[in-house]
Amino acid sequence: MVNKFTPSETVFHLILSGLMLFLMINYNLPLGTIYFGMIFLTTFAYYIALDQRAFTWIKLIKERGKMMSVVIGLLIGYGFIQFYQYLDTIAPLSAVFASAAFGESESVGQIVFGFLIPIVETLFFFRVFLQFYAWKFNLSTTKPFSIDTVHLMAVVGALFTLFHATSKGISDNLALFATFLFGAMTVFVVIYYREYTQATIAHIVVNAEAVGLLALITSGVLFTNPWVIAFIALSAYLMIKRNGGIKQILPM
Repeated sequence: MVNKFTPSETVFHLILSGLMLFLMINYNLPLGTIYFGMIFLTTFAYYIALDQRAFTWIKLIKERGKMMSVVIGLLIGYGFIQFYQYLDTIAPLSAVFASAAFGESESVGQIVFGFLIPIVETLFFFRVFLQFYAWKFNLSTTKPFSIDTVHLMAVVGALFTLFHATSKGISDNLALFATFLFGAMTVFVVIYYREYTQATIAHIVVNAEAVGLLALITSGVLFTNPWVIAFIALSAYLMIKRNGGIKQILPM
C-alpha cells in the first residue's frame, strides 16, 4: 500500500507542468504563465507536505468505484449548468468560468479552457489551498457536515470568486454569487467523497459547456482533430502499458 509520504503523483505533476509549458510557448504566453505558476506551486506544495509529514493528501482518485465517481461528477456539473441558466444574470457562463478569446486556434482554446484549466484550478484552489489552510488553522477535512467544513467552504469559495472576479473582470453580483456557490459546493464535494474525481469532472463539464467543447464532443467534430487523435492514442498506449500489455486487457 502506498503510504502518505510516498510521492506517487510525480508523473501526473510532470505531465501537467509540461502541458502548461507547451501553452506558454505555442499558444498564449500570459495564460500559460499564470497556470504554469499554479501547477508549479501545486507541485511544490505537494512535496512540502510529504517532506514535512504535515498531513495526508486527499486522493485524486480512489481505486474502487471510478466509473461511479465520474458519473457523479457529470451529474454535479450538469446540475450546476442548469442552475446557472435559471439565474437572471447578464454574464454568460463563458465570462465566468472561461474566456471567449481563443486567439488563432479556437479548437485548441476550447480544449485548454474546457479541459486543462479546470484540472489545474481544481488542484490549486480545492486541494492545495484547501488542505494547507485546514492544516494551518487545525480544521478537519474528514467531516462534511461540520462547522469546519462551513468555514472551509466560505474561505475557499471566496478565494475562488476573487480570482475569477479579478482575472475575468466579473462585476455582476449574481454571477459572482454563482461562482462562490460553485467554489463552496466543490469544497463540500471533495470533503464528502474524500477524492477529487467528482469535483474535477464537474469543473470540466461546466467549463466545457461554457466554451462550447461539449457541443463538439456530442457532435463528434472534436475527434477529427489530429491533436485529439494523437492524445487519445498516447493515452491508450500508456494505459495498455501500465496494465501489462494488450493481453492483460483483452481476452486472447
